[in-house]
Amino acid sequence: MNVSIELDHPNVTFTNGDTIYGRVVVYCPNTTIVVSKITASLTGETKSFMIDTTGLFMNHREEEKHCIVKESQVLLPNWNRGDNTRVESLKLGFGYHRFEFALKLPWFPECPTCPPNSPIFNDGIRNFGPSRLPPSMENLASGADSSYRIDVAVTTYKNMFKSTTRKSTRIAVWPSDTSPESTSGIPPQSFPSTTSAVASILAPPDTPTTLNAGNTMQLLPARSEPTRIIITAKFPQDFHISTGSARNIAMRLTTKRLNNSRHSLYLSSFQLLLFGYTDILAGSASRGQMSCWTLQSLSNLDRELPLDDDPDIECDIDPALWREKCVPETAVPTFDACNMGRRYEVEILLGLQCRHAGKTGRVSVVQLRVPVRIGSGLVSGRRLEAVEPAAAQNRLGTQRESVPRQMSSMNGFVEKEEFPAPPTYEEAMKEPSER
Repeated sequence: MNVSIELDHPNVTFTNGDTIYGRVVVYCPNTTIVVSKITASLTGETKSFMIDTTGLFMNHREEEKHCIVKESQVLLPNWNRGDNTRVESLKLGFGYHRFEFALKLPWFPECPTCPPNSPIFNDGIRNFGPSRLPPSMENLASGADSSYRIDVAVTTYKNMFKSTTRKSTRIAVWPSDTSPESTSGIPPQSFPSTTSAVASILAPPDTPTTLNAGNTMQLLPARSEPTRIIITAKFPQDFHISTGSARNIAMRLTTKRLNNSRHSLYLSSFQLLLFGYTDILAGSASRGQMSCWTLQSLSNLDRELPLDDDPDIECDIDPALWREKCVPETAVPTFDACNMGRRYEVEILLGLQCRHAGKTGRVSVVQLRVPVRIGSGLVSGRRLEAVEPAAAQNRLGTQRESVPRQMSSMNGFVEKEEFPAPPTYEEAMKEPSER
């Protein structure tokens, strides 16, 4: 006997409230098998571990595990829909037999070891409050793993011996996005979350002046007032940016003059970096890990920035510098769980230079670092067929239509594929002309 799992949408990233449809496939090679119980369950876990080095004589391994999702469905025994009788066991003959299941993802994690007001790990400390469903996270940080899987168990009787066969398959889960799915309809002027930095850009050197003091001539250095500006970065509500290949970074960069400098301001370089921090807690030990992505890096731009003489007027930096850049798919959404958390920061580096009368000043680098919240870009209630890749849909359809199937008359949960019986020994030994 062989047991496997088939999912209707194996390549889809599921989210809160989605129902995962699939089937348990039992293959009987040649003999009749009595099946007494079939169960399917959805399990979500967060695991953290690290080596605690605070001991005096030896180090020990600290581990912490939380079961955040546990949904189960019993496929057998079940009730016969025809005559409303309970089916305790089922005899399966040669062929493939399918048992349908439907498991729904909850809206919030339900950890049995943590009460509703349990502490949530956040920024290195434990806070209190509700938590979102953690996303699937594997191999992103050492010692931290968040995963979801479908587990099935098939219990059979053969020759008075009882055995249970178990199979598992992992699925991808990201929490639903609470912010708008797209910011294309929101004007950048209405972005409410702002951060700013004040900078003084050195002016180009002026021609030095001379002073006659008796019979000697002294050279006096020229003093020119630097250009003082304020650079502001604006983001949607709660500094929210969405991940996904179709969602660009929604951001607005503006400049404003703070003094009456006569110099022109030029942008020589532009960098946009994303920093990710994983906070891990295991028992009494805690630590953090950092990862970095370069979203945009441009140099030798030589682009003049607009600056109005009126200090109350903001001028926009061309958004084409970052318009086509997206958050990478490897950056999982921001979350806080019982024993781990994920947070992000965006760093903007601007290389600025003053020019006047053909002279250039020294390049000054202005830095803005902004804590941001990365969303999944997924909304609940969407049609899974519409978001699954077309190649996966075609492959799934081919698999379903490759072999004719016949529904069993017992109920709608069992499906059997009929195959011709294998040849007998006498038939197999006959010559091809005699068959």
